[in-house]
Amino acid sequence: MKTLILSNLVPDKNGTFEKLITGLAAEYRKHGDELVLGLAGEPIPTLAAGWRAAGAAWRVLHGWTDARGHEHPWRFVGPAVRLVHEQKPDLVVLNFGDEFPALAAGVITNLCCHPRPRWVWQQHQQMRDPIGAARYISRIRLLGSVINYFMTQYEGGKQSLIKRGISPDKISVILNGVPEPVRTREPGWLRRELTIPDGALIAVTVGSLIPRKRMAFQFQALAGVLREYKAQGRECNGRETSDSGFGVQGSGLPVLIVVGDGPGRPGLERRADELGVAE
Repeated sequence: MKTLILSNLVPDKNGTFEKLITGLAAEYRKHGDELVLGLAGEPIPTLAAGWRAAGAAWRVLHGWTDARGHEHPWRFVGPAVRLVHEQKPDLVVLNFGDEFPALAAGVITNLCCHPRPRWVWQQHQQMRDPIGAARYISRIRLLGSVINYFMTQYEGGKQSLIKRGISPDKISVILNGVPEPVRTREPGWLRRELTIPDGALIAVTVGSLIPRKRMAFQFQALAGVLREYKAQGRECNGRETSDSGFGVQGSGLPVLIVVGDGPGRPGLERRADELGVAE
């Protein structure tokens, strides 16, 4: 069996998706199958070497994403159709969120490619439940005329697809997996290290500081929460603050801890300052 995964990612790090591809390629090779990727850009050298060693092959769909990282979804259609025609895969997996270009590619491919591949849509982003006419007329419903199967990463995504007219028999929920955590420190060590009061709510987010992780959205959410706390008089004044540089010690206000780094860090720091949440 040959599987073609079309993804709008430019693999510039060895993250979850990239590790998934490495493991998947190794499993495919073990069973005599093939895995081919259609990507928006070249993988970084260390990642490319690992993918080759695992047995993955790839092609870059030029024009899908420009040098500034801006995506041009409709420029995906022609290169994608040519790649499907060239590779003749049994299965095509779509790993991006632009329904109309995907629909166009699927329709054209099904008209010109024989035998036709089967199509899988991976809904990896959150979906709101449809309102009103969207239950009967939506991009996802149109996409269902081409897509043979749908995948979501959470149960709510499956229910939203069903409400848009996709049969539950065509949907699987595959949760993101994480290894069993191994505790190496006593509970409470992070609060002590950062001198955060016991009563303060802590939120932790883990990820690369790149645009598609939408870290700035979490900063906006935090700013809204802080406004609510202060409006309700829940800021615990009168406590001593630490001079360790962590600005909310002793305040009892919620704290967002960001674990990660990346090229977007300077811009995110500026955005945090603008929103008043940098401390």
